[in-house]
Amino acid sequence: MTNKRTTPSTGPSKPLTHPLRPTDSGIDLHEGRILARYGDQTCELEGLIRYEIGVRLGVRYSGCPSNSNMILAERCSIEVPELNLLARGTIYDLGAVSGSVDGRLLGETWVGDTGTDVYEVRFFVPNFIDYIGRFVSSPTEGSWAARLVFGSDLWRIELDQRKDYREAIESVRNVAGFALTHTGRLTRADGAPFRLEAAKPVLECLYFFLSFARGKRVGPLLPVGLSEGSVIWQRWETPWIDPLTPAVHSWFPTVKLDSLGEAFGGFLARWSENDEAIRTLVHWYTAANQHAGGQEGGLLLAQAALELLVDLVAGPSKGTAAEAFRSMLEALGLCSRLPTNPELASVSASLGGSQDGPGLIATVRNAYAHPVGHRRKQVRPFTGAERRAVRELAVQYIELVVLRWLNYNGHFVDRLQGFGIRAGSEVLVPWCVPVVEHDG
Repeated sequence: MTNKRTTPSTGPSKPLTHPLRPTDSGIDLHEGRILARYGDQTCELEGLIRYEIGVRLGVRYSGCPSNSNMILAERCSIEVPELNLLARGTIYDLGAVSGSVDGRLLGETWVGDTGTDVYEVRFFVPNFIDYIGRFVSSPTEGSWAARLVFGSDLWRIELDQRKDYREAIESVRNVAGFALTHTGRLTRADGAPFRLEAAKPVLECLYFFLSFARGKRVGPLLPVGLSEGSVIWQRWETPWIDPLTPAVHSWFPTVKLDSLGEAFGGFLARWSENDEAIRTLVHWYTAANQHAGGQEGGLLLAQAALELLVDLVAGPSKGTAAEAFRSMLEALGLCSRLPTNPELASVSASLGGSQDGPGLIATVRNAYAHPVGHRRKQVRPFTGAERRAVRELAVQYIELVVLRWLNYNGHFVDRLQGFGIRAGSEVLVPWCVPVVEHDG
């Protein structure tokens, strides 16, 4: 997720604090003495370390120098003696006019005693999906349908949506920014304490699971370890989080959420088997879903993800990509017939009308990847809506294959049969739809 550098697990000399609730105005992490060092130069600041939220995300420091030393370098190390913190940083404003120095912290920075047991980890999640969960209540905000509960045999995760979700989203929509839309809580399923080294792989897996659910990169932000209400450690980091726009669709149901635990439990089990492959798969899936490189580039990325899935789910294959993909669908009990969709029907007709889903994707993908002669002529007449439909078909195949691989038996949003957050677009996964037998 980032280049990592972890600070020593020695406790700070002052108590750590954390707001634990979403905020739109940024989060103050430290106020006081900050040392910026480069070689034998040290610039001592009286200032603030703050997590920026809104137009951008990131850990920013700023302050007025209390000595005459000014560091003439873009990169430096940042030290906060009170917190026993040493981190990599960058300087982007030397304050020639304002008299202040500004910069950012880079990479992963742990603050606090990372060797002490905690009972829970709290975190924020930015830009996640608006859903209808279990009811929660607050003395100041009343009740609202906010909570998702899922996990595994060992871990329990609670994800709460803020009551003013839509207002928070609207406040940053015009700047394609970031809003802290949800808070999360990670505990052991049995309530036992745990160490950071046990929680780290779960938090990392959760980042990729939530990214797969959202259809773009999102995940835990600013996690804190707590014991009896006291903050024991914090992680100051900016993982790869995609901005709010452009809007995308995903498989994730927003109403019928009863089987979400199956999806995460299966994802965590697959993660423990081959996390490297899942990182690559989710990267290609989210890029394809956001049509990186246009509809054409999105289809090429989706095809790469499908070929990776063939290897993960069915093993090394022989024959063409379409044949391998078709065999995988058959082994999983998924239909390769072209779904009912007017744009896909138009594309199929222009290509001769004999393709199934894997064949159509492979034909169009090959025309994009090798645009010579007749292949270029094949795709030239396609409208933007038709190009999008082919990419959406490939992306939905990724979603269904992954969900089948995870043994998920709940609902999904069928992106080819209408868009939007509404119960009508949420249908059972195909392998759970009862087969209707007709007499005669």
